[in-house]
Amino acid sequence: MLFSKISLLVATNAFFAVQADDSTRPPGYAEKKATRKRPKAVGNNPVCFAPGNDNVDAATEITVDGPGASFDLTCATVEAGEPAGSGWFETGGPSVDNSVWYRFIAPASGCAEIETVGNAGSVDTQLALYQASDPSDFSTFDELASDDDNGSSFLFASLIVYGQPYFILLTPGEEYYVQVDGWSGDQGTASIEVRDECPGLPTPIIKPATHSDTSDPLRDLATAAAGGTAFAKPFYYEVPKFEGPLPALGGKTSTTPGVASALDGALDEGPTVSTIPHTKVNFEGIANDDFSPNFVPPDTVGDVGPNHYVEMVNTAIAIYNRTGTPLLDPVLLGTVWQNFPLSDCAGDNGDPIVLYDQFVDRWILTQFTLGCFVPGGGLCYNCVAVSTSPDPTDSYYRYAFVAQADPTFPGSTYFPDYPKYGVWSDTYVLTTRDFSLSAAPFGVSTYALEKDKMVAGHPAPLSVQFFLDGSVPSNLIGNGLLPSDIDGKRHPTAGSPIPHIAMDFNALNMWDLSVDWTSPSSSRMVHAGELRTAKFDISYPCDFTPGGRPDACIPQPNTEQKVDFLGFFLLHRFAYRKFRGYESMVVTKNVQARTGVAGARWYEIRRYPYGDYSIYQQGTFSPDDGVNRWMGSIAQDAAGNMLLGYSVSSKEVYMDIHG
Repeated sequence: MLFSKISLLVATNAFFAVQADDSTRPPGYAEKKATRKRPKAVGNNPVCFAPGNDNVDAATEITVDGPGASFDLTCATVEAGEPAGSGWFETGGPSVDNSVWYRFIAPASGCAEIETVGNAGSVDTQLALYQASDPSDFSTFDELASDDDNGSSFLFASLIVYGQPYFILLTPGEEYYVQVDGWSGDQGTASIEVRDECPGLPTPIIKPATHSDTSDPLRDLATAAAGGTAFAKPFYYEVPKFEGPLPALGGKTSTTPGVASALDGALDEGPTVSTIPHTKVNFEGIANDDFSPNFVPPDTVGDVGPNHYVEMVNTAIAIYNRTGTPLLDPVLLGTVWQNFPLSDCAGDNGDPIVLYDQFVDRWILTQFTLGCFVPGGGLCYNCVAVSTSPDPTDSYYRYAFVAQADPTFPGSTYFPDYPKYGVWSDTYVLTTRDFSLSAAPFGVSTYALEKDKMVAGHPAPLSVQFFLDGSVPSNLIGNGLLPSDIDGKRHPTAGSPIPHIAMDFNALNMWDLSVDWTSPSSSRMVHAGELRTAKFDISYPCDFTPGGRPDACIPQPNTEQKVDFLGFFLLHRFAYRKFRGYESMVVTKNVQARTGVAGARWYEIRRYPYGDYSIYQQGTFSPDDGVNRWMGSIAQDAAGNMLLGYSVSSKEVYMDIHG
């Protein structure tokens, strides 16, 4: 077989006909016309010169929402060390062949839609978006996004949409670089545009508190309620935790050092020291059957301040001094909201949270209402009380914030299940898992509450809410978000987004809530990255006995009554602490560490200035003694020492709290 090749040095825009003949084919079979490929400039060869923005240090500036800029890739070259977009689809893998460069300033929205624009037959382009700390050094270029052929203006156009729910926003006012390359060296002309567009980004829902007042001192409300009727004590099961859609099992195994097992990739056999210091004080708290109804589980929570400890369970609240002396004997939870303008808040509804705000020396008490959890729908609220002084037995500024609207029942809301709160510098943060008795889809909400006005007793503080509905992939929100809650008195950097976390199978997903109280409509909630974890198992060999709870799994001595495992949730709190040079967050969850044995998986997540979130360390605490360790909570002190508290139980070991 014979081949022919002709090479010509041609004038600009010259056109040639090439004829090939095959004696075995009819005459004219292989005839075709072809437009020449123009050679690139080599040395002083005057035939073809590289464009002015061929190198990154000469990148052309584009105005966002401006007229765009035209480009010609015909004579473009490649710089030494120049990166190639990871999303470019070329034979043999991504490569850069003939690129030009642009730069733009990110708009206030943090969003950018970058597209190559042209006509049919324009050059086949591929795009990449970069952030660089030193534009003269390609090793400092961090790829944010890349694309090949997702544009719509012409065949083989490229499009990058940065700022959807599943991407981090750009930093407003910062400069970014765009690389335009020809696919496999394709040559020709087109244009590029950068637009300020945020398609699909969750929209802030801005609403004031629907009800508010200032209460009498809680100690007086408790005295007035003390003469109430004695209660019978039937047991009530809490509203079932709706699991929501969950992704399929799977994921990568981390290389985190540890003892790998068949179930867990970060198994920790035990502490490095034999003991930890004893507690300074230990005293009896509220008994769940002190009041009716008795909820199982009791959802016990508490927080400590300089002089007080406040405890809440699903039906009651009690206040103690730091030595355990009762200052407010247990009273029904609704006592906190007695005589409130919204009577629903005065019910003993449950899922309470208590937090101490160390920045303003105030207490926050919360619960939800149940008015929407009935056939036909209704309204549910999140009830929040902020103490008017450092004394938690004193009066409270009380507020009600309406829950997410239920589209199935006009005038109704979702049920704001599993509410979790956090303290931030200028914001109180609330997350809920939203569902109803209707066929409406499961969703997750996060609320920023206007802290400065709440602690001042303003009658209508705002809430800025983001509702993440079924359009967000379920693996990104899992069974709900946990908001950050600050430990210590070191403030985050001004303007820093508020970290949130969700659980996936063998992964954690980070979300950032950016709140602008001067312009609430500019607030944003964005997905900030997926963190692959060491493998874990959230299942547990439970006994699904008729009439029992499907998640009653952990055994106890001398009884067949088992208790919850609760493997599908990250556990309150997502404790945040600012250190010099980095931010650190810790969280824990329940896993099956060994066959039939629960363990406490924990994580430390860090974020360095101008960096992404990463898992700094992780482990599953589960010594090989057959004892279940689960339902934990974790925090760290100013020196970075961590304490993991958890429950223990087995057929031989009675229920207890260890750390």
